[in-house]
Amino acid sequence: MQHILAVSGVKNSGKTTLIDRMIPFFTEKGLKVAVIKHDGHEFEADVPGTDSWKHKRAGAYGTAVFSATKYVIVKEEPDVTFEMLAACFSEADLILLEGGKFSDFPKIELVRREISREPVCASEHVLAYVTDLLDERDLKVLPASSGLSCEPDQAASQDPSDLSAAPVSDGESSRMRHIPPWMQDGIPVFGFDQANELCAYLLKKIVKSDKIEQ
Repeated sequence: MQHILAVSGVKNSGKTTLIDRMIPFFTEKGLKVAVIKHDGHEFEADVPGTDSWKHKRAGAYGTAVFSATKYVIVKEEPDVTFEMLAACFSEADLILLEGGKFSDFPKIELVRREISREPVCASEHVLAYVTDLLDERDLKVLPASSGLSCEPDQAASQDPSDLSAAPVSDGESSRMRHIPPWMQDGIPVFGFDQANELCAYLLKKIVKSDKIEQ
């Protein structure tokens, strides 16, 4: 069964870097992964100077280059959608969508201090947040994340819903006061350096939940 997961956030929040860290984790677990990136602007789809680029520049509405093992197609078409491109990867176990912050796909949202302080995605579609707004001590007192900052195999066995009722000490309660409310609504929160823990948690969701089913 194929699964779709969006990696979302405002521009320059670190989506590409995080995806590059996630792919090896999932492929090592035996998943065939594809990545589709949404670009909100026009872009150069071919490498300047190549034969296919020259054909396109000469007026061809589409070009294709192929070998025995791979191919590249550049085609002008109005109203391109994610679903159109996803159909090209029917063999993939997991499709990561870079972008799609306003889509209904299940997603992880990145909130980077230098760019933003609040999430922009609808929380009902968010499986986890990734942020540098908190330090390691803050992350550990968040009820939904306190059992996830551990080894990946342990993280995969944890269920955030089982952690939400964990007792909070006076010191932890003090730290909670400066943590933004959106981080306290039961959605797990990870640091940018916790890609493996994040992936272990997501792997459990992918395998044991229908929340990311296509």
